[in-house]
Amino acid sequence: MKPNNIVIRLALIIVPLALLASGGGIFWQGTGESYPFDTLRGETVMIRGHGLYRYDTVLSSSQEVAQDVVTLLIGIPLLITGILLSHKGTLRGQLLLTGALGYFLYTYGGMSFLTAFNPFFLVYVALFSLSLFGFILAMMNLDVDEVVRQISDGFPRRAISIYFIAIAVFLSLAWLGLVTVPSLM
Repeated sequence: MKPNNIVIRLALIIVPLALLASGGGIFWQGTGESYPFDTLRGETVMIRGHGLYRYDTVLSSSQEVAQDVVTLLIGIPLLITGILLSHKGTLRGQLLLTGALGYFLYTYGGMSFLTAFNPFFLVYVALFSLSLFGFILAMMNLDVDEVVRQISDGFPRRAISIYFIAIAVFLSLAWLGLVTVPSLM
């Protein structure tokens, strides 16, 4: 398979930006204390009050820092590995690069739209944009027939399908609970 040099270049730009964003989220802690805040809906939430995510709730900022740790320890190394293997023209490398770009697309889409405005906002938007275009180009570059040929008959299709259906049901119930329960009050 022929490597897509544009996708590789986009991924190479993502690496240092992701290092900056995830490193900032982990190591920029600052000083301050959490404080209560009454939302427009009348709920009282605790705001973090310090660090990069000082304007986010304690719950969401904890998730954001955890996401930064995963990005730093797993996401970036997988992206680099995908870049190296994809540059060699292997199908495995292209699949890994596409999957890693999908991870960055999801992560920084969330950081762009769900995180309270902070000094890294433009970095999040850049990462989201680069990941979006890289993911689309990587998907367009995949040869679906080749992927199908490479998957053996021993591939655990049923187990993977059951896993994803279970995750979909769990997430649907979790989100429906958040959407419907407050409206009953």
